[in-house]
Parts: sequence; C-alpha cells; structure tokens
Amino acid sequence: MPQTNQNKVGILLANSTSPFFDSLYAAGNRPSGSGPVLGSGPVLIVAKNGNDTTGTGSVGAPFLTINKAISVSTLGCTIQVRANGGAQTTYFESTAGSPYVPDQTWFEHPAAISMMISGTSVNRCTLMAYPGDEGLVTIDGGTTQVGILANNHDYWNIYGLRIKNCREEGIVNHGQVPDHIPDLAALSTGWIVENCLVDGVIGSAGSNVSGIAPWATKDWIVRNCLIKNIDADGGTVASAIQSYGTINLLVENIETSNVEFGVFLKDHFISTDTPRTPYPGAEVRYCRLNTKASSIHIGIRGTGSCEAGDQYIHHNLMYGYDGVSLEEAIQCRMQEAEGQSKRLRVEHNTIDLGSAIPTHIAVGAFDDFELNGNIFCDGSLPLRTLGEDALGIITRLTSCNRNVYTTFQAILHSYSPSSFSFPNIASWQAAVSGTPVHLAVSSPDINSVLSSTTTLFNNRATRDYTLASGSAALGIMTDSSNAGAYQYGTEVIGLLPTYSAGT
Repeated sequence: MPQTNQNKVGILLANSTSPFFDSLYAAGNRPSGSGPVLGSGPVLIVAKNGNDTTGTGSVGAPFLTINKAISVSTLGCTIQVRANGGAQTTYFESTAGSPYVPDQTWFEHPAAISMMISGTSVNRCTLMAYPGDEGLVTIDGGTTQVGILANNHDYWNIYGLRIKNCREEGIVNHGQVPDHIPDLAALSTGWIVENCLVDGVIGSAGSNVSGIAPWATKDWIVRNCLIKNIDADGGTVASAIQSYGTINLLVENIETSNVEFGVFLKDHFISTDTPRTPYPGAEVRYCRLNTKASSIHIGIRGTGSCEAGDQYIHHNLMYGYDGVSLEEAIQCRMQEAEGQSKRLRVEHNTIDLGSAIPTHIAVGAFDDFELNGNIFCDGSLPLRTLGEDALGIITRLTSCNRNVYTTFQAILHSYSPSSFSFPNIASWQAAVSGTPVHLAVSSPDINSVLSSTTTLFNNRATRDYTLASGSAALGIMTDSSNAGAYQYGTEVIGLLPTYSAGT
C-alpha cells in the first residue's frame, strides 16, 4: 500500500475528539491510495472517438462528451474520461446551450460541467480520468466558465482530472443564504475531490475567486490536489480553497502556488439559536501552502455573521508571502460575529514569514485557542489575540507551549480599555492566567525556545523544512517528538506519492 499519512498511527489527530474526521472516517471510508471507492452503478466511458447519438457509454461505443454521460447517469454511476492515445486531451464543454443538461450558472457564468444527480454514502457517483489516464484529461473552462458545478448534489468522487482556465471557480457548489441555520437537505454533502490539478482561475477584482469552492457543503474532503495560478484580476480575494458556509470540511495533502490565500473560510453555520450551537468547521492538515497573503483565513462576511465552530490546523508548511498583500500567515478574526467562536487548535505547523510580513497568527473571539508545537520563523510578532470587550467576545488562550520561535513578541489586544504587550519570551513566560482576561493559562510557552533560523532546517532556501541535526525543534514535545510540521520526520507534507494529476 502506498505510504499515506492515514496509516501513521500516533500522528494523525492523536488527541482529537468527535466531530473531526478521525472519528467520522475511521471505519475505512478513506481511499487507500489506489483510487476512489466506486459505486455499484454502471460505468460510462467518454472518449474523443465517441458519439453522443449512437454511443452507449461502453468501451467499444463511448460517448463524446462528459455532459452527455452525466445526462444518463444513475445512482452509483462511474464516468471515466479517456485521453486520446495516451496524450494530453482537452474537453471543452458547457452547459450553456447543451442538448443534454440544463444550463447552469454560478455568479452569472455558465458551468463547463454540472452534476444532475446525487450518490449516497454507500453508493457514490464518480467523475474520473480513465484508469491509467490520470493527469492526461483536462476540463477547460475557456476562461469564461466555472469548471465543475456540484449543483447542490451529494456524494461524488472527482478523481485524477485537470481543471484549467476557469472563470471564478474551478470546482464549486452553490452558496446558501442566510448563513445562520442551514437547510441541511440543500447542502452538497460528502464530495471527495482527490488527485486533481486546478490551474488557472480568474475573476473580477474583489470577487470570490477560488480553485475549489465548497460553498454550502457538509463532509467534503479535498485531498492530494495541486492548486495554482488563482487570480482576481489583480485583487486579493483569490484562494486555493474558499468556502462561504461549510460543515466538517477536511483539507489534506494540498499544495498551492501563485495564489493569494490558501484556505479561506467564511460565513459559518449554527445548528440552533438557543443555545447558540455552531457546527464543526474545518480541519487543514499536511498541506504545503505557498501563498502571497494568508495561508489560513477564517473570518466573517461582516457584522452580524455567525460565529465559527471547532477548527483544527496542524502539520502544515506555510511560506511565500509577497510583502504586498499584507496579511497574517494565519488570520482567524471572528470578533463582530454574533456569538463566541469555539475551539481553535493550531499545532505542529512550520510557518516561515521570511521578511515579508510581521505577524504569524492573529486570532479574535475564539473561546478556546490552543497553540502548541509550532515553529515560527522570522517576523516580529508571532502572536496577536484580539478582543471586543463591549460585546463580551474575547479570545481565550487556553494552551500555548513547546513552540520554537526565532523572534518573539505577543500582544493581547482589547479594543477597550487597552492592549497588553509582552516584548520578549521571558515576560510572556512570567504572565499569570487572567491578566489580561484573554490569557487562560499561566506561564505560557514555559517549555518553548528561541532559536536561530539558520540551524533549524536542512535546507530552508529550497523549502526543505525537515529538521537539521541539532535543531532546537528536535525532541521538544513531551513524548520526545518534534515541533513543527515534521513531528516524527516521516510525514508526507504536500502531495502524496500517489499524486498523478500533473504539474
């Protein structure tokens, strides 16, 4: 079996509790690396020598277009798209004017491909490259269309495809308004987007441009994908992955390049108003996030938006930062939401700011913020927490230890009455719980260390963030494992060895 993080006992979510994915998907529902788990329905073949009129979807009589195959799909179907003679093959399609599927649009742009049926949790539908053709099949949006539109359907696998030259989004689901208590039946549930390339998405400046956009979704998994060249016509809202309203999103083993944001999550959901009960949010793990602005952004649409549920960010490499799109590497600002956001865990990440931006993490209005086992390189302000005392919404730092810093300053900020600054690690370690109110632990970072960046990694210049011999991050944890993304040194950070969707 190919090496995957899912097989590393003791690394993956060792201390997690439901509703995170180790408990939800522990019963073997993750693919093993050999391809998606297929449904029991018919297999339909699409090829360039096919015919939509006379074809039956068989190997000997394939369809010509993907939308034709979708139009005749049934529960548990598998649509396999062939490359032409083993060469790169592009499918230009559109629902606009299609004789097979209704016209579907998102943000006034037609979709290249739109789903028309749902699978189930035990009988999934699949759109994939023909086995052996992974990375040779391209769905091209022609710069005017979104790529694949989920259309609020459930339980699809998208596997081994290249999605290129799209408008606004590469893979997207419709949003849902209002963004408070969702209509669960209308959410798109249970998609797995795996081993795909999303390359080249452009949209208007200020619009929500993204490679993969699980808007109004539940239990989506985005795994082992390369996402690059996402641009908002010079604006800064261009993300590899972006959602307005998602429940239980898992993002793992993703690589990004030439994007503004890595993972950008807004407009959260609650299940009840009284008491206010947020749904669980996202888990982002084992990703290599090369971004111009924030690697992780968790926020709100504006005043009156919902608070966020539990979020878990761990074992990621974060770097890039152009010094122009000035944002914190991790920005989780939930002040001005209607309620207190829940648990935020930031653990075992390696964040390299270079000289571009000063702040590693800025967090606002999370009730339980835990910051452990990370490596923070460069910058002048590793930690800033924000409070909005007038609304009674603050950040409570409940755990902060065994981190490695190359510089240190912490600011615990209240809009009223004042800010509390800790200019060095000694003053921070002397802090007492409750002073200020944001601090819910005494002697934070008591076992953390300051280190020179030059001695931490094997080859920082080439983005090899495995730990050098003698690194201060080695063996710093209570179980003698390491700080940073390479907690044991054997993790796969970024694309797994099974990735085959192309560069």
